Amino acid sequence: MFDLEKAIAGWREQMLAAGIKTPELLEELESHLREESGCQMKSGLNEPEAFRTAVEKIGQARALKTEFKKADISAEMQFVQLAGIACGAVAGFFSLWPSGRRGWLELPQSC
Repeated sequence: MFDLEKAIAGWREQMLAAGIKTPELLEELESHLREESGCQMKSGLNEPEAFRTAVEKIGQARALKTEFKKADISAEMQFVQLAGIACGAVAGFFSLWPSGRRGWLELPQSC
């Protein structure tokens, strides 16, 4: 008889063996797997078929790891781009700093 919990535990082992070791990532993937399995059962598939279909929809461990590596590189590039934008914004801010005045606004002299 099919045991969904054992099937999910085996699936997690496959993810670990493929190098997906981040606990938060595994939890998120498992959550998607469980959700998709539930949707497949609601559509009329039995539990083993629903699980297999959900695994196919989520993807194989190696393919997932490759995609996550791409996402990590993309995140690094986004950080580099944001850092460049921030430096440009700061440089632009200081290039516009008013010279010869005491601040941005000309306030009346006190005393």
